[in-house]
Amino acid sequence: MNLRIGTRPSLLARQQTFEVITALKTLHPSFECNSIPIITAGDLDKLSPLELAADNFFTGKIEESLVQGLVDMAVHSAKDLPPYPSPLLSTFLMPNPEDPRDVVVTRDGQPLRALPKHAVIGVSSPRRRAFIEKNWPQFVVKSIRGNVDERIKQVDEGRYDAIITAAAAMHRLKLQNRIAEYIHRIFLPTPHLQGFLALQYRSENREVFNLLKPLLTPCLFVGAGPGDPELISVKGQEAISNATCILYDRLANPRLLWLSDAGCELISVGKGNPTLLHNMPPTAEQGNINQLLVRKVKEGHKVVRLKGGDTGIYARISEEIAALEGESLPFQIIPGISSLSACAQTAGFSLTDRERNPGFSVVTGHTKEYASAADAIAKPGTPLVLFMGVTKAEETVEKLLQQGYEPQIPVTVVENGTLPNQRVVTGVLSALSELVKNYAIRPPALLYIGYSPDFPWFEKKPLHGKTVAITASSAIGDKQYAQLSALGAQVVEYPTIALVPQYIKDSLLLEELHTYDWLLVTSQNSVHFLIERLEECGRDIRSFPKNIMAIGPSTARILKEYHIATEYIPENHSLEGLQKLLATLDVRGQRFFIPISNLSNPGIAGMVSEVGGLPTLLELYRTESVQQQPIQEPFDLVTFCSGSAVRSFFSMNTHDAIGKAAIAVIGKPTATALAEYGLQPVVVAKPSTTDGLVQGIVEYFGGK
Repeated sequence: MNLRIGTRPSLLARQQTFEVITALKTLHPSFECNSIPIITAGDLDKLSPLELAADNFFTGKIEESLVQGLVDMAVHSAKDLPPYPSPLLSTFLMPNPEDPRDVVVTRDGQPLRALPKHAVIGVSSPRRRAFIEKNWPQFVVKSIRGNVDERIKQVDEGRYDAIITAAAAMHRLKLQNRIAEYIHRIFLPTPHLQGFLALQYRSENREVFNLLKPLLTPCLFVGAGPGDPELISVKGQEAISNATCILYDRLANPRLLWLSDAGCELISVGKGNPTLLHNMPPTAEQGNINQLLVRKVKEGHKVVRLKGGDTGIYARISEEIAALEGESLPFQIIPGISSLSACAQTAGFSLTDRERNPGFSVVTGHTKEYASAADAIAKPGTPLVLFMGVTKAEETVEKLLQQGYEPQIPVTVVENGTLPNQRVVTGVLSALSELVKNYAIRPPALLYIGYSPDFPWFEKKPLHGKTVAITASSAIGDKQYAQLSALGAQVVEYPTIALVPQYIKDSLLLEELHTYDWLLVTSQNSVHFLIERLEECGRDIRSFPKNIMAIGPSTARILKEYHIATEYIPENHSLEGLQKLLATLDVRGQRFFIPISNLSNPGIAGMVSEVGGLPTLLELYRTESVQQQPIQEPFDLVTFCSGSAVRSFFSMNTHDAIGKAAIAVIGKPTATALAEYGLQPVVVAKPSTTDGLVQGIVEYFGGK
């Protein structure tokens, strides 16, 4: 086959096409092709602002040529594709994308910080303009058009002092030496799929698809586990973090989606699933799910099909695999922990026992073949586990009694198994429907017939039955969530503040960190943000000064996690303690690097100066309020870790939101902030760490 490949005439487009041809020739040595340049509206019109251009500004003419059969395949930058391309065309993402970040290109390789006050910066999008205007208001921002090489030429000719463009374009053109600095996506978000190459072809053209087929990534069916987000395999976690598209069920814990990349497409395909991040409207029909799955795999996505529990137990995996196999598409399976056994064990019994239960039957309340699940039982009287049977409990009881089950045989109902709000209700078969009704049992729930708890342990967790609201940012809140949940608490996450990375204009300060005599760290968050910013500069912990000082053991412990030993910790973990420690040291003329936030105490620099030290403060992050609706969920206790969290909470809630709930805090300043609202905590963490806070909560409820 002699393939006709349509592409724009620019140098970058030709290079992208060359990459695709090289990849295809590697797979198909006899492959032949012709590259056909196609001039698009974006190539003809180099004056109109791109934000006013049509969605298909750079692709419309090429798509027309494909539909008309003038070319067989087209090569694009994926970010240039319109959101709704022609229904006659299929899209394919090439593997191994380039760097998704934006970069700065200058005449002499100078970073933005070295440019003169009124330097002219060329941008081609509103997001790039906003980035410069926010962080470099002294610069003049002007629109720029043209291909990448044409834009660079305008910089070299002096019409612009710098431009912002895509790292992927610079890399593909082998112009890495012209990049003055990379901009992290936290500070300058980039379009979805920036860095990817996308191919288009007529959907009816099987020859082209067969050429691309060896490049497909297998669809991964991943078992999400029974509910608790920690009960997923390591391999399953890795699959989620590497995916570019995830189709997830209602029973998959939403926290698992937090493992995905920021650019991953999240699609809900379960009934009643809450709106999450980038998801599309839920798709209930299995046939639609099958079609969507096939389409995403054929598009070249790294697809994860995330299923609640185990992939092979009442998960309709056979139907979805059949759809993939019908198109000869690859797949792999990563099994999960089934709720079948997990819920039994958290309820306190084993499914099998050498003396009592050598086996059991498993059926579902939703079947095509049987009028009810009871009809599917192989041997009447056998212990039975019923999935999705809550809504048909009365019908199930009637059938089982007809088949010879004893009315007094024990039954156990497990609702929300493995989660902190798990409920276990026990009774006898004849009263099963009344149990379900009286206790208002709702899915997800499993019915265990012929079982009763032998070794209840889940409810013995010290915080079982308690609901704790946490108001911390995700950086601290995630740790609180994990510890409180492990102890049995139902956790309501209500973050009132967020820790936002601060864009650092002068990265030279970080690059020269190794030249300082001291690193003085005042918080755990400062450690995390410092490490992240160093990595952006191509540095690591080897850049740290010889002498490390931390205020408090929790900060020292975080440093230790990065294999950094802390030699100096004040006995009193406070600014007063820091002042006393500094007074015992001879630091005259020595330079201190102090990473801070916008809320850090400004007196730190003065303390260092008082003893002759030379402080340099660098704001790495900001603490900002998170605007939310007033908290709705009832809770027994609420935690606060800072005064800013307290003030943000009461900017959105009245005193009634607290009601009779107890309050636990970290640090005396937080307790002082509470006092401004006439409230006192029942727990003040000792030590002032998450561990100390959780221990105090356990002791508080244990003494009631």
